[in-house]
Amino acid sequence: MTEHAELRDTKFVITNKQEPYKLTVTKNADAEGQFKFRIRVDKADTNENAATVIGLDKNSEFSEIAPEQANGEEGWYQFTLSTGESIELEIPSGYKYKVEEIDMPYGFVSVSEADTEHVMTQDWHAVFTNRLERFDLEIFKLVTGDLGNKSKNWTFTIALTDISGNPITGLDISEHGWTEKTVHDSDSDTDVGTGVYTFTLAHNEFLNVPDLPYGTTYIVSEENGGYTSTYRINNGVQKSGNSTGEQVLKDNDRLVFTNNLTANVPTGISDSGKLAVLIICLVLLMLGLLLAFRRYKSRIVKVQHNKHKH
Repeated sequence: MTEHAELRDTKFVITNKQEPYKLTVTKNADAEGQFKFRIRVDKADTNENAATVIGLDKNSEFSEIAPEQANGEEGWYQFTLSTGESIELEIPSGYKYKVEEIDMPYGFVSVSEADTEHVMTQDWHAVFTNRLERFDLEIFKLVTGDLGNKSKNWTFTIALTDISGNPITGLDISEHGWTEKTVHDSDSDTDVGTGVYTFTLAHNEFLNVPDLPYGTTYIVSEENGGYTSTYRINNGVQKSGNSTGEQVLKDNDRLVFTNNLTANVPTGISDSGKLAVLIICLVLLMLGLLLAFRRYKSRIVKVQHNKHKH
């Protein structure tokens, strides 16, 4: 038998193997957080659920979602990712996945949506990116009272920290003398921001601090120069004082600071004099009552005497 004849008689068996591909799901955000997702895997040609094929039912990182919590659909599994975390799954070729973010934490918004559904013909990387909502903080100044100086510039201080407690530095506002306080860093031999800023406002002026992230903690205070100071946040109660204390930004906030200076009308009587006058008035009142009682008693005695006489 020749060599070519041997080749003709040889049988070759070719097996098609479904190679698994890698699905990576990543969560990015500009603040720390816990984010929930749900995923389902089905066979692309039959829509047969394949949770058991890829082992979702045995993976401790996943928990099955009851059908009544998934619009009556079976086969959905839930998992959680923290900011910056990823999870990987091997899914066979010819299967399809669908992954969605659910129950987004309050204060976060989505800025980019991942490719949420694909048939596995290659490796896929689904990246979900969120950021904190942004809000504005407005500070408004009022001066009242007949002695109030409405042309004076009042100095304010504002301290800002983010939801993680880090100072919000580098804010650039080109009005009302906005200036960030700095400290010297000996390691870099440079001045670095502290997240504490000063600015000035006169009567009927305001300053807007824009695009502060949800959860920002702020403290706003002013130098009141001997005036009586009050402040109000949005439509809240007007409170005494020249500092808001720690407040957490969860929506747009408007602060109104009011300084009042009113002239006291002189009476010519000191506080000690007023007390003496009050004591004298009380003594006179008591003497008057005593005299009236004696007259009343004397009248009763006369009436009784006349009755006995008749």
